[in-house]
Amino acid sequence: MSAEPSSPTDQFIANLDSWRFVLILLVVLNHALVFAMSFEDMNAIGQAAVIITRASVPTLSLFSGYLFAIQKPRGYAVMVTLKFQSLILPFLFWNTLIFLVLLGINEWTQIDPEHLLSHQSRYWLINGLTAIHGGPANEPLYFLRDLFLCCAFFGLIRRILRHAAGYASVLALVALIYVTDLDGRLFIRNAIPLFFVIGMGFGAFPRSVAICRQSLLPLSLMAALLLGSWVMDDVEWSSTSFLGLATLSAFSAVVVGLAAYLPLTPRVAIWGRRYAFVIFLCHAWVILGFQQLWGRYEWSEMSYIIAAGLGSIVLGLALARMITHLPPMLSSMIVGGRAARPRKQDVCPSLS
Repeated sequence: MSAEPSSPTDQFIANLDSWRFVLILLVVLNHALVFAMSFEDMNAIGQAAVIITRASVPTLSLFSGYLFAIQKPRGYAVMVTLKFQSLILPFLFWNTLIFLVLLGINEWTQIDPEHLLSHQSRYWLINGLTAIHGGPANEPLYFLRDLFLCCAFFGLIRRILRHAAGYASVLALVALIYVTDLDGRLFIRNAIPLFFVIGMGFGAFPRSVAICRQSLLPLSLMAALLLGSWVMDDVEWSSTSFLGLATLSAFSAVVVGLAAYLPLTPRVAIWGRRYAFVIFLCHAWVILGFQQLWGRYEWSEMSYIIAAGLGSIVLGLALARMITHLPPMLSSMIVGGRAARPRKQDVCPSLS
């Protein structure tokens, strides 16, 4: 029998699979919510749900940065190669697939004449297939691309980030860029790099995990107060404002504390290893598909949210099972090698 985790950090690592599965479900719910209606048109409960579920992506970025920081260095070139296999290959496969499907549908139906292939340049086609610039066709997959860029960039300065002064300087710089670089010209224009660096800090300074566990109650109260300030004051949500950044940080810290304190069942951890990544990869298709049905059959917003959320989970589970029966090389490319590691005793592969 395996030994029980002996410290908050050990408990946190042991619970990452379980909490990653929960966070992926929250990502699905968030996208279903924002497709159903605008933030301004929601009631207080809907707005609170959007903000809470919005914190799932920064928290996943934090988890990825943490695991990246504690991994034993294998050399920069080896690290980049492994991250390319685990992040970029699935990104290219799933983005190219949906791009070709959407392109084929438009060529057949000519719903959007401006985007017919005969009217586009070669660059447009190449960028659509690879999403080198701008948002991918399978929009949530920007997360994988940007995680790879984080690994490639911050891997160069990993030694600097292990020292308090160096880490504080890099964190302050990344936070400044996040708030001020509105066009994304200096670096990635979203919360992923910032929370990736925060996660690396948790890995470099393990005591911070124990602090989140010990401070779980005040962190939860802080998160609730920040959430209330958005909902009660009827302020337009902005993740780039100081208040928005503080809200996302508070909820991320709460999840870290919960992961270090509250173990979920082993079955949930297995689901996190086997199914979470595939649910993430395909859920945008389901949400868009149900949106078309919603508009045609005039479903209620709640019916759409429930149908899109459950449909995403069911399709993800089914596809994950199908992928395990494909030839090993193909299945490894589709899910970045994750299908080859379903064993219960493994420390789960992260989205990074």
